[in-house]
Amino acid sequence: MLYELRTYEAGVGNIAVLRGRLQRAAALFKEHGLTAHGFWTEVIGTSNRITYMWEYEDLNERNQKRAALRADATWNRTNSEETAKYGEVVTRIHNTIMELTDYSPKPNFSVNKIHELRIYHAVPNKLPALNQRFANHSDRLLRKHGMNIVGYWTDLVGTTNDLIWIVGYDSLAHREQCWASFRTEPEWPVVRDESIKDGEIVARWENRIFKPLGF
Repeated sequence: MLYELRTYEAGVGNIAVLRGRLQRAAALFKEHGLTAHGFWTEVIGTSNRITYMWEYEDLNERNQKRAALRADATWNRTNSEETAKYGEVVTRIHNTIMELTDYSPKPNFSVNKIHELRIYHAVPNKLPALNQRFANHSDRLLRKHGMNIVGYWTDLVGTTNDLIWIVGYDSLAHREQCWASFRTEPEWPVVRDESIKDGEIVARWENRIFKPLGF
């Protein structure tokens, strides 16, 4: 299976219009056989963006179903009417096509109220070492401290040295508790130091904290 993470940036003053558009899109995705996992806004991050994730068998299935969506007369008419009334509803789209790592669970986004997207940009040629650290140690330790790991992915199309993972929490307070607990884990410094004995493996990382939109 392939997964596509998509983020839409709304034009100035148009986040509510974008939300309505994507709520309609959720129904059309189902009609055209596109599986969407969640629609989220950012609790911590940029306030004019909505993110969602598609799942499909392969790129051929993606292209066929996207072509059917683009040809949908109702979809095109409604979008054109909105653009005429509000101006550009979407000013930019970011997308990443990914595949699950071999140690990832099957993603389940329905468990938690808060999701955190974390992207680790590996040092060149160090992604295998980063994956090894997660597979052998990090995943177990994160779960030990109460985090629900939704999934781990690497890019199939685009940047090839990123590890993308999503964590689920019951609330923002629960997130803080989990990370505070993890920072006291005595095994973690040992694991980290062993993994970087030949040099750092993560060049930089970024995160975004989401809440589901409910459609």
